[in-house]
Formats: sequence, C-alpha cells, structure tokens
Amino acid sequence: TLQKGLDELNNTLNARLYDRAGNIIAQIPIRELLQTLQERNDIYAIALDGVITQRLMDLAAQKKIKYIYASRANISKKPDNIVVYTKEQGYF
Repeated sequence: TLQKGLDELNNTLNARLYDRAGNIIAQIPIRELLQTLQERNDIYAIALDGVITQRLMDLAAQKKIKYIYASRANISKKPDNIVVYTKEQGYF
C-alpha cells in the first residue's frame, strides 16, 4: 500500500497519511506535513514525494509513526522503531 502510494505521489510534492489499517487519512502538501503531524495522533504511516529530514524523523518517532516511505532521506539517525524506505536506498 505504501509503495503504491509513493508511486502515485510522484511529482506532486504531497504526502499521504495512513491509519493502522492502511487507509488513507489525508493527502496534504508536504509544506503542511510537520504541522499536521504535530496536531494529530492517529497516523501510523506516511508516504511522501519528498525528502525525509531529521526534523520529520524526530517528530515521527515522538508520534510513534511506524513507517515512512519517501523519494529520498537526509537523516543522521534513525530510530529503531521506524521502518524507512526510499526510492534511492530501499529499506534502512
């Protein structure tokens, strides 16, 4: 589901937020992603047409998000409890 979502988001600069069942909760512009994550507590996974930043990773860990799929990542540390997938690097 997340891989398909990532492919569908290609060149949109949007992010999709998913619940535990894999349902899309919302599709939002990436520029609104951090604010939306701060406001919500029901997000299980994220697919985004953009770069995973350390700030996003830290907030995702705080919000107990389990999966992040993105085009690329630019992070220095990854929490063990988050599965990260990028088009460039695969899973890490």
